[in-house]
Amino acid sequence: MSGFLDWPVDMSEAVGFNEWRCKRNPSGYLFIGGFYDPEIEVPTKQDPTQGSLPRKLRSITETRDGRAIKWTFDLLPVCWGVAHGIVATDYDVVVNLGVGVYPSRFGPGFETILLLEEGARNRRSGGTDVDGISIGDEVAPSAKIDANAGSTLTAPAQIRRRIRSAAGNITAGTTAFTVLADPARDTNVFVCNETHYIMLSQADPSRRLRQAYFIHIPKPSNMHGGRPLAFALKALIEDLIQP
Repeated sequence: MSGFLDWPVDMSEAVGFNEWRCKRNPSGYLFIGGFYDPEIEVPTKQDPTQGSLPRKLRSITETRDGRAIKWTFDLLPVCWGVAHGIVATDYDVVVNLGVGVYPSRFGPGFETILLLEEGARNRRSGGTDVDGISIGDEVAPSAKIDANAGSTLTAPAQIRRRIRSAAGNITAGTTAFTVLADPARDTNVFVCNETHYIMLSQADPSRRLRQAYFIHIPKPSNMHGGRPLAFALKALIEDLIQP
Protein backbone atom coordinates (compact mmCIF):
# COMPACT_ATOMS: atom_id res chain seq x y z
CA MET A 1 0.00 0.00 0.00
CA SER A 2 1.28 3.44 -0.81
CA GLY A 3 0.11 7.03 -0.68
CA PHE A 4 1.56 10.20 -2.22
CA LEU A 5 2.97 13.40 -0.79
CA ASP A 6 2.75 16.95 -2.20
CA TRP A 7 3.92 18.42 -5.48
CA PRO A 8 4.65 22.08 -6.30
CA VAL A 9 1.75 24.04 -7.72
CA ASP A 10 4.02 25.96 -10.11
CA MET A 11 7.63 26.31 -11.23
CA SER A 12 8.44 28.95 -8.61
CA GLU A 13 7.36 26.64 -5.78
CA ALA A 14 9.45 23.83 -7.29
CA VAL A 15 12.67 25.65 -6.36
CA GLY A 16 13.91 24.08 -3.12
CA PHE A 17 10.72 22.04 -2.74
CA ASN A 18 10.94 19.35 -0.04
CA GLU A 19 9.78 16.02 -1.46
CA TRP A 20 8.55 14.83 1.97
CA ARG A 21 6.10 17.69 2.45
CA CYS A 22 2.47 16.73 3.00
CA LYS A 23 0.39 19.86 3.53
CA ARG A 24 -2.23 19.18 0.84
CA ASN A 25 -2.37 15.53 -0.23
CA PRO A 26 -5.08 13.52 1.56
CA SER A 27 -3.53 10.18 0.61
CA GLY A 28 -0.34 11.06 2.48
CA TYR A 29 -2.43 12.37 5.38
CA LEU A 30 -4.20 9.02 5.73
CA PHE A 31 -0.84 7.25 6.04
CA ILE A 32 0.97 9.76 8.28
CA GLY A 33 -1.97 10.59 10.51
CA GLY A 34 -1.85 14.32 9.82
CA PHE A 35 -0.37 16.91 7.52
CA TYR A 36 3.38 17.51 7.71
CA ASP A 37 5.39 20.66 6.99
CA PRO A 38 9.19 20.08 6.81
CA GLU A 39 9.77 23.84 7.08
CA ILE A 40 8.69 23.79 10.72
CA GLU A 41 9.41 20.14 11.59
CA VAL A 42 12.30 17.73 11.05
CA PRO A 43 12.70 17.59 7.23
CA THR A 44 12.61 13.85 6.72
CA LYS A 45 10.31 11.09 5.54
CA GLN A 46 7.46 10.49 7.97
CA ASP A 47 6.37 7.09 9.29
CA PRO A 48 3.64 5.84 6.91
CA THR A 49 2.15 3.40 9.42
CA GLN A 50 0.60 5.67 12.07
CA GLY A 51 -2.34 7.13 10.19
CA SER A 52 -5.95 6.03 10.35
CA LEU A 53 -5.83 3.96 7.15
CA PRO A 54 -2.85 1.69 7.96
CA ARG A 55 -4.14 1.23 11.51
CA LYS A 56 -7.49 0.07 10.17
CA LEU A 57 -5.93 -2.17 7.53
CA ARG A 58 -3.62 -3.87 10.04
CA SER A 59 -6.73 -5.12 11.83
CA ILE A 60 -7.34 -7.32 8.76
CA THR A 61 -4.97 -10.20 9.48
CA GLU A 62 -6.34 -12.86 7.12
CA THR A 63 -8.11 -13.13 3.78
CA ARG A 64 -11.59 -14.59 3.88
CA ASP A 65 -10.23 -18.01 3.02
CA GLY A 66 -7.79 -17.92 5.94
CA ARG A 67 -4.52 -16.80 4.30
CA ALA A 68 -2.30 -14.62 6.49
CA ILE A 69 -1.85 -11.01 5.39
CA LYS A 70 1.41 -9.09 5.81
CA TRP A 71 0.89 -5.39 5.17
CA THR A 72 3.60 -3.03 3.89
CA PHE A 73 3.01 0.74 3.77
CA ASP A 74 4.99 3.47 2.04
CA LEU A 75 4.88 7.17 1.15
CA LEU A 76 5.91 8.22 -2.35
CA PRO A 77 7.26 11.62 -3.40
CA VAL A 78 5.58 12.96 -6.53
CA CYS A 79 8.49 12.29 -8.90
CA TRP A 80 8.46 10.92 -12.41
CA GLY A 81 9.61 7.30 -12.27
CA VAL A 82 9.09 6.91 -8.51
CA ALA A 83 7.28 3.59 -9.11
CA HIS A 84 10.48 2.04 -10.41
CA GLY A 85 11.62 1.99 -6.78
CA ILE A 86 8.79 -0.37 -5.82
CA VAL A 87 9.80 -4.02 -6.19
CA ALA A 88 6.24 -4.94 -7.07
CA THR A 89 7.02 -8.59 -7.71
CA ASP A 90 7.82 -9.01 -3.99
CA TYR A 91 4.08 -8.74 -3.31
CA ASP A 92 0.87 -10.58 -4.16
CA VAL A 93 -1.16 -7.37 -4.40
CA VAL A 94 -0.16 -3.71 -4.80
CA VAL A 95 -2.62 -0.91 -4.02
CA ASN A 96 -1.62 2.71 -4.70
CA LEU A 97 -3.63 5.66 -3.45
CA GLY A 98 -3.63 9.23 -4.72
CA VAL A 99 -5.77 12.35 -4.82
CA GLY A 100 -7.76 12.65 -8.03
CA VAL A 101 -11.47 13.26 -7.37
CA TYR A 102 -12.36 16.93 -7.89
CA PRO A 103 -15.54 19.04 -7.86
CA SER A 104 -14.78 20.24 -11.39
CA ARG A 105 -15.72 16.76 -12.63
CA PHE A 106 -18.10 15.40 -10.00
CA GLY A 107 -19.77 18.51 -8.60
CA PRO A 108 -20.65 19.15 -4.95
CA GLY A 109 -20.86 15.42 -4.11
CA PHE A 110 -17.21 14.79 -5.01
CA GLU A 111 -16.17 14.14 -1.39
CA THR A 112 -17.98 10.80 -1.40
CA ILE A 113 -16.58 9.46 -4.70
CA LEU A 114 -13.81 6.83 -4.92
CA LEU A 115 -12.36 5.98 -8.34
CA LEU A 116 -10.94 2.56 -9.18
CA GLU A 117 -8.74 2.82 -12.25
CA GLU A 118 -9.48 0.13 -14.87
CA GLY A 119 -6.33 0.82 -16.84
CA ALA A 120 -3.62 3.39 -17.47
CA ARG A 121 -2.65 5.66 -20.35
CA ASN A 122 0.80 5.15 -21.85
CA ARG A 123 1.67 8.80 -21.46
CA ARG A 124 3.47 11.18 -19.13
CA SER A 125 2.15 14.70 -19.26
CA GLY A 126 0.71 17.56 -17.35
CA GLY A 127 2.69 19.06 -14.54
CA THR A 128 5.86 19.69 -12.61
CA ASP A 129 7.07 17.05 -10.19
CA VAL A 130 8.87 17.79 -6.92
CA ASP A 131 12.20 18.03 -8.73
CA GLY A 132 10.80 20.73 -11.02
CA ILE A 133 10.78 18.37 -14.01
CA SER A 134 7.92 19.03 -16.39
CA ILE A 135 6.59 16.75 -19.10
CA GLY A 136 3.77 17.84 -21.35
CA ASP A 137 1.31 20.68 -21.61
CA GLU A 138 2.92 24.03 -22.34
CA VAL A 139 6.37 23.12 -21.04
CA ALA A 140 7.50 20.19 -23.18
CA PRO A 141 6.07 17.48 -25.45
CA SER A 142 4.36 14.59 -23.73
CA ALA A 143 6.23 11.30 -23.64
CA LYS A 144 5.30 7.64 -23.68
CA ILE A 145 5.94 5.59 -20.55
CA ASP A 146 6.75 2.56 -22.71
CA ALA A 147 7.96 3.54 -26.17
CA ASN A 148 7.13 0.11 -27.58
CA ALA A 149 3.56 -0.20 -26.28
CA GLY A 150 0.17 1.08 -27.39
CA SER A 151 -1.67 4.11 -26.07
CA THR A 152 -3.56 2.33 -23.27
CA LEU A 153 -2.74 -0.48 -20.85
CA THR A 154 -5.90 -2.37 -19.88
CA ALA A 155 -6.01 -4.37 -16.66
CA PRO A 156 -6.06 -8.17 -17.03
CA ALA A 157 -9.55 -9.69 -17.06
CA GLN A 158 -9.28 -10.98 -13.48
CA ILE A 159 -8.48 -7.49 -12.17
CA ARG A 160 -11.23 -5.87 -14.26
CA ARG A 161 -13.78 -8.32 -12.86
CA ARG A 162 -12.68 -7.52 -9.30
CA ILE A 163 -12.88 -3.77 -9.97
CA ARG A 164 -16.35 -3.98 -11.46
CA SER A 165 -17.51 -6.21 -8.62
CA ALA A 166 -16.21 -3.65 -6.09
CA ALA A 167 -18.00 -0.74 -7.78
CA GLY A 168 -21.10 0.38 -5.94
CA ASN A 169 -21.93 1.92 -2.58
CA ILE A 170 -20.06 1.70 0.73
CA THR A 171 -21.54 3.07 3.94
CA ALA A 172 -19.06 4.41 6.50
CA GLY A 173 -20.97 5.47 9.59
CA THR A 174 -23.49 8.03 8.38
CA THR A 175 -21.62 8.69 5.10
CA ALA A 176 -22.40 6.81 1.89
CA PHE A 177 -19.53 6.56 -0.61
CA THR A 178 -19.83 5.61 -4.27
CA VAL A 179 -17.07 3.51 -5.86
CA LEU A 180 -16.79 4.04 -9.62
CA ALA A 181 -14.78 1.98 -12.13
CA ASP A 182 -13.01 4.57 -14.28
CA PRO A 183 -11.39 3.80 -17.66
CA ALA A 184 -7.98 5.17 -18.62
CA ARG A 185 -8.31 8.74 -19.93
CA ASP A 186 -6.24 11.62 -21.28
CA THR A 187 -7.02 13.80 -18.26
CA ASN A 188 -5.19 11.33 -15.98
CA VAL A 189 -1.57 11.31 -17.18
CA PHE A 190 0.41 12.65 -14.21
CA VAL A 191 2.55 10.67 -11.74
CA CYS A 192 -0.44 8.67 -10.42
CA ASN A 193 -1.11 7.29 -13.89
CA GLU A 194 2.57 6.54 -14.51
CA THR A 195 2.78 4.70 -11.19
CA HIS A 196 -0.28 2.60 -12.00
CA TYR A 197 1.01 1.86 -15.49
CA ILE A 198 4.31 0.55 -14.11
CA MET A 199 2.56 -1.58 -11.47
CA LEU A 200 -0.18 -2.85 -13.78
CA SER A 201 2.30 -3.84 -16.48
CA GLN A 202 3.85 -6.30 -14.01
CA ALA A 203 0.58 -7.86 -12.79
CA ASP A 204 0.00 -11.42 -13.97
CA PRO A 205 -2.48 -13.85 -12.37
CA SER A 206 -0.02 -16.70 -12.98
CA ARG A 207 2.86 -15.01 -11.09
CA ARG A 208 3.57 -13.58 -7.63
CA LEU A 209 2.10 -10.13 -8.34
CA ARG A 210 -1.46 -11.16 -9.16
CA GLN A 211 -3.24 -7.84 -8.73
CA ALA A 212 -2.43 -4.12 -8.96
CA TYR A 213 -4.92 -1.36 -8.19
CA PHE A 214 -5.01 2.42 -8.09
CA ILE A 215 -7.66 4.25 -6.07
CA HIS A 216 -8.18 7.96 -6.62
CA ILE A 217 -9.69 9.71 -3.61
CA PRO A 218 -11.12 13.17 -2.86
CA LYS A 219 -9.71 15.67 -0.42
CA PRO A 220 -12.42 16.21 2.22
CA SER A 221 -13.02 19.84 3.12
CA ASN A 222 -12.16 18.87 6.69
CA MET A 223 -9.41 16.23 6.74
CA HIS A 224 -9.58 16.15 10.54
CA GLY A 225 -13.05 14.76 10.04
CA GLY A 226 -11.83 12.30 7.41
CA ARG A 227 -12.53 9.11 9.36
CA PRO A 228 -15.40 8.06 7.08
CA LEU A 229 -12.95 8.13 4.14
CA ALA A 230 -10.56 5.79 5.96
CA PHE A 231 -13.43 3.43 6.89
CA ALA A 232 -14.67 3.35 3.29
CA LEU A 233 -11.17 2.67 1.96
CA LYS A 234 -10.66 -0.15 4.45
CA ALA A 235 -13.84 -1.85 3.22
CA LEU A 236 -12.92 -1.35 -0.44
CA ILE A 237 -9.33 -2.55 -0.07
CA GLU A 238 -10.41 -5.59 1.94
CA ASP A 239 -12.59 -6.61 -1.01
CA LEU A 240 -9.85 -5.99 -3.58
CA ILE A 241 -7.10 -8.05 -1.91
CA GLN A 242 -9.05 -11.29 -1.68
CA PRO A 243 -7.44 -14.19 -3.62
